[in-house]
Amino acid sequence: MQISFARIANIVSLGFTPFIMTLTECAIQIVFNINLNHATGGNKDYTAALTVMLSALQLISLPLNGLEMECNRLSVTITEREMQSV
Repeated sequence: MQISFARIANIVSLGFTPFIMTLTECAIQIVFNINLNHATGGNKDYTAALTVMLSALQLISLPLNGLEMECNRLSVTITEREMQSV
């Protein structure tokens, strides 16, 4: 079996968008923590509270984003099958 670069590109392209979304969420959390540290004079309690809140938000939003992506794929598959049957 030979390596098909077109197939590898298709596989990587499926995971690229969620990777970028997660990367930007992490970058936003880092920027928030740095700015909150400067704004509060280095009070670690506020920074810890914001970190916990953003982590809880990610725990809720990431599974919902995955569910949304799978529903979109399912609807595209159903639409393609309906178009083929016509």
